[in-house]
Amino acid sequence: MIVAATTYEGGLNPRMKIFLEELVSKKYGSRRVGIIENGSFGPRSGKIMREILSEAEGISAAENNVTISSAPTEENMAQIESLTKSLLE
Repeated sequence: MIVAATTYEGGLNPRMKIFLEELVSKKYGSRRVGIIENGSFGPRSGKIMREILSEAEGISAAENNVTISSAPTEENMAQIESLTKSLLE
């Protein structure tokens, strides 16, 4: 699974926060998760998503997460492809 969210007022987009907390409360686990964060002025959503997911037993976040500043670049697209491939291995 890949989760992607924007940084919202210095934190995580509220709907993504609710979604991730639901996953944790429903014991979603034994999975690898990729994280894509987006933020122009100090993206923090990736760190927060990682913290929330760390509460779930058996979830491991991929090491090669992606940070996008506003719109994705060619480099970001290559990073997303690499992230996807690493999760499928």
